[in-house]
Amino acid sequence: MSVTVDEDFLKKRSGQFDLDIVYRLSLKGLGLTQVDASIALCHNLQELDLSDNRISKITNLSELSQLKKLVMANNGLTSVDGLDKCASIEHLFLQGNKIANFDVIEVLGRPPRLKSLYLRNLEGSASNPICDNLRYRFYVLKFCTTLV
Repeated sequence: MSVTVDEDFLKKRSGQFDLDIVYRLSLKGLGLTQVDASIALCHNLQELDLSDNRISKITNLSELSQLKKLVMANNGLTSVDGLDKCASIEHLFLQGNKIANFDVIEVLGRPPRLKSLYLRNLEGSASNPICDNLRYRFYVLKFCTTLV
């Protein structure tokens, strides 16, 4: 089943007629393969849940200048290119993806306000392949200097 994410869908999903007043939005588990450009209609969006989809590439989030929390757990991400343009992100959830390259960690250090980053669950489940490297924590702390 293919979901078309357009203005009408966003209004129905958020329960709001005016997308300017949408601050939280869950598009969890809809089978999405990409983030549609219509997401930019939610100008004041602060929290976006895109978990449990099939998204392999981060697109169309740079227009969300108020976005503070992004949940993209359990997708097919191998890269986080595009997140470096999301300067307001403070909390990023990327558990259960396919991130295996240390270059990704360097990109994750670019959002200047990043406070928390999850590449696996606290108990160690849903980890990305990069978490298997014994030095991954070192690299995360080296490049993501704003983490608390």
